[in-house]
Amino acid sequence: MINIKKLHLVHKYYPNVPRRFGKTTYCYDSLLKASQTEQYKNLCYITNTSCYARESLRDFIEFLDKEGEKYDVISINSVIVNNTEIVFKSRKEQQYFRFDGYIEDYF
Repeated sequence: MINIKKLHLVHKYYPNVPRRFGKTTYCYDSLLKASQTEQYKNLCYITNTSCYARESLRDFIEFLDKEGEKYDVISINSVIVNNTEIVFKSRKEQQYFRFDGYIEDYF
């Protein structure tokens, strides 16, 4: 379920970022919060294309650095945060794998 009030807060705090990055930051925050619950062993972050999935991983790592979170990069498309593996995949790629949870980027 999308928390619209929090989404508006993200836009308020990130007004001077590239187009749509406020929404993406909200998605990264959702990923971080999901990993902190420790209910998921593997999460999938779904993007539109595989190229954007790689860029999203890089941006997510920058987000984690700003938040002061510890993480381990284990491959070119995945990172471990709070004992949760987060895999960045495109819509087509994610069809072939099973995950405990999914978070979609706002395209």
